[in-house]
Amino acid sequence: TPEINQILAELGRVRKNIQELEQQPQQYQELQAARARLEDEIQRLTQEEAAAKREAVWLDKLSQARKVWEDWRLAQEALAALPRIDSFPEGGLARLEKIQADLAQVEEQLDRWGRELGKAREEAAGEGPDQQLLQAAAAVESLAEERLRCADRGEELKQVESKCSLVRSRLEERLGRLGPQWGESRLESFHPTLNWQIGIQEYQQRLETATATVRQGEDQHRLRLETLQEKESAENQMRQDRILKSSAAVFSWGFAVLGLALGLSAGAAYFWKSGDLARLLAAGAGMSLAAALINFWQLRGHRRRRLQELENDRQTAATALNAAESQGLLAKQNLARLQEEWRAWLQNASLDPDLSPAGAAAFLQEIGAARNLLQELQDLAGTGKELQDYLADLTARVGEVLTGLGRPIVSSAQVSATLLELRQEVAEALKLQEQQQQLTQKIAETEKESTGWETRKKHLSAALENLLAAAGEQTEEGFRREAAIFAERGELTRKTQELAARLRLLAGDDVALEQLQADLVRTAPEELEARRRQAAMRLQDLKSRREEAFQQQGKLQNLIEGLEQTDALSRALLAEQTLSARLQEAARRWTVTTLANYFLEQARGCFEAEYQPQVLRRASHYFDLLTGGRYPQVMAPLEGESFLVINRQGSHVPPERLSRGTSEQLYLALRFALIQEYSQEGRSLPLILDDILVNFDPSRARQAVRLLQEMSDSHQLLLFTCHPHVLNLVQETLGPSAPTPVMLEEKDAS
Repeated sequence: TPEINQILAELGRVRKNIQELEQQPQQYQELQAARARLEDEIQRLTQEEAAAKREAVWLDKLSQARKVWEDWRLAQEALAALPRIDSFPEGGLARLEKIQADLAQVEEQLDRWGRELGKAREEAAGEGPDQQLLQAAAAVESLAEERLRCADRGEELKQVESKCSLVRSRLEERLGRLGPQWGESRLESFHPTLNWQIGIQEYQQRLETATATVRQGEDQHRLRLETLQEKESAENQMRQDRILKSSAAVFSWGFAVLGLALGLSAGAAYFWKSGDLARLLAAGAGMSLAAALINFWQLRGHRRRRLQELENDRQTAATALNAAESQGLLAKQNLARLQEEWRAWLQNASLDPDLSPAGAAAFLQEIGAARNLLQELQDLAGTGKELQDYLADLTARVGEVLTGLGRPIVSSAQVSATLLELRQEVAEALKLQEQQQQLTQKIAETEKESTGWETRKKHLSAALENLLAAAGEQTEEGFRREAAIFAERGELTRKTQELAARLRLLAGDDVALEQLQADLVRTAPEELEARRRQAAMRLQDLKSRREEAFQQQGKLQNLIEGLEQTDALSRALLAEQTLSARLQEAARRWTVTTLANYFLEQARGCFEAEYQPQVLRRASHYFDLLTGGRYPQVMAPLEGESFLVINRQGSHVPPERLSRGTSEQLYLALRFALIQEYSQEGRSLPLILDDILVNFDPSRARQAVRLLQEMSDSHQLLLFTCHPHVLNLVQETLGPSAPTPVMLEEKDAS
């Protein structure tokens, strides 16, 4: 497409050029004369533009130099008005400021050190620490390290006592649920074994199996009885039905009447001397009578055979009913025997014989929980005894320290607070002792520091006197005045030199500088600005006129060159034919490419729809069943690493646009397909599924359960769930064929 567009654009330009070549007149001589006139005009405008540019540049220099020149004159006048000072101490003012600042700092430090020295001497004269408390500091610190442990042990003892009360209450509650004959002594001596739990589970499974067998026998008996009743009803109906007899009689009598009529007709034909017709009618009468007789015997035989079949079916149903009754009786006897064995087992285990296996398991679990509580109560009692012994020992050691300090002994409840108070007092005594030592050292250091600052003050005063003498002044005010005048003269001198250099740089040389100064003296600022604007406007006008002349010259040159090219028209026609041929070839290639691309897209679509891997075909089957036909196919496009699902309208839907439940059904279908594919290769994999149905709607969940049952025929399948409604859904969907669930009991949190 870009190549075709390019050829079309180029062909348009060539055809436009052909039109211009065919319509343009011959004006060669006139164009040559016009070009010569333009060359003379361009030369004149170039000379005038150069002169105008020189004038504009000079006026710009005057405008730029005006401010500099005025500042230079003002600086010279100010310098002449100042008094002359030949010499002054270098950096004198800064040195003066530095000496004065140092003197102020020295005065401030001397004042501060004097205050600190007085304060330190006053504090040193205060009361000292308690020496007796300092001697007991090590013992107090050793005991204080156990204060937090003491508090923790005390709090732990309270928690143990509180927990003992709580555990005892829970134990009494458990014992009350076990019955009045259960106490701590019996609970401690009762030791259920693992064989008991295994026996309970075995009896529970056997009783459930026997109960299910009795129910199935009752269902079979009911079905057999209904079947026998249906067979007997059908036989009685057949015996009482007169329709078959009447229809057989009507049919037979009809053929007989027809034969009689044909016989009479044959006699009449014979009477009228029509032998052929009489023979034909006589043959028909014979055939009708024979048909009546044959039909009568066939219908009687059919009725006898049907009655015999119904009698056989009734006897078979009666035999099946008797067999079902025998099986049901055996199942009930087996159930009664198992119930007696179960009651005997309970009595042997000293348990209530009326308990069911589930109730017995729950009772043993309750006994286990009560035994755990009893053991926990005994452990808590031992822990409480250890904590009480520790607290009593610590209280005795604290009492020894208090006796040594002449203080009253405290109880175990006051030990923590007393140790905290003693530790604070010891810390304060040690701090006071350290402060006394620091004050003594500080007084000595302060006296030494004050002496150093006095010496520095003397040196700074001498330096100040020498600086004033070097400037020939006796006061600081005169020194500052001389410094200001000297600094101002230096600044004005530097400024005049800098401005003079800028003026010479603008002028270019000394001769131009003199001319620049003379023009600035003669020309007022307003006049200079007006001349600058006029020069700029004239220069711009000359530039525009010269550029316009150059443009006209270029146009004339192009026209002249075009007229000089005599074979341009033939070359343009040849180019037009060449471009037309290229356009036809490009159009043919575009058509072939477009059609090929269309057929390739169609072929890829057919491949994606019909030639999917075996795994995706299996997944499509399972996904179609799980979604009730809403998504009949799963496919993998040729491009990309993902896959798509196709709804029943034929639209392609990526997995991320599906709902959460539908996407989980898609991945479940893929798992089924992969497992089946591995199974075809001789690798059978188990299915371990954890709560896969919680996001399914009821209809899709039931369909998933049926598929799981189908997969369980060839693979081991483990389905985990913590939702009762999922268990109910499985049992309702599969009915009697539902597997027996296994309950995983959680350990009692207590």
